[in-house]
Amino acid sequence: IVSELYMNMQTAMYVSNFILKLFFDYRLIACVVLQSGYCFSLLTVALFLNGVLVSVSKADICSFSVDAVVNAANEELQHIGGLALALLKAAGPQLQKISNDYISKNGKLRPGDAIVTDACNLPCKYVVHAVGPRFSDSDKKTSVSRLKLAVKESLKQAEMVNCSTIALPAISSGVFGFPVDLCAETIRFHCQLRTPEKLRSVTALCFYICSINKM
Repeated sequence: IVSELYMNMQTAMYVSNFILKLFFDYRLIACVVLQSGYCFSLLTVALFLNGVLVSVSKADICSFSVDAVVNAANEELQHIGGLALALLKAAGPQLQKISNDYISKNGKLRPGDAIVTDACNLPCKYVVHAVGPRFSDSDKKTSVSRLKLAVKESLKQAEMVNCSTIALPAISSGVFGFPVDLCAETIRFHCQLRTPEKLRSVTALCFYICSINKM
């Protein structure tokens, strides 16, 4: 029990830091903290910004009930690791086939690109595959610029298929090496700059958690 409490406290601190980075400059029109279970087993912080509910959650993106979820994809849309693999296992093999067909027809994507596909067996309607940059200490400016573009294109693609709710992870913060705090600042910057008119809810997921039977 002590070990679990410690892990949950660490999680709460991590989520809190992510939230502070994401929301630091916002004028809080309305803010609510939701908690389920004990000791922050699920944590959501949300605020309304220009009529759009923007929130940060610790949750399982594979079972998140939104119109679209964002997949942190690679240029070839090969869902072979990390979040992409978790989504593929939850969605079923048809998701990879759809992705392969797109690449065969259109060629591989570039960092900053995003496309939308059917969600197959996921509970959402669509998957937005966003290609984030591989972080470079020697060219941080380009890395940030490409991540901003990936976030912008993700929201744009969701709007094009009439989505009103979307969940996106900390794109590029996994194997692509983007620092989580800088990733949060970049997501915040674009959400603050412009949110597509059709979107009513944007959720940033700082964790994705998959059940054992999905791994």
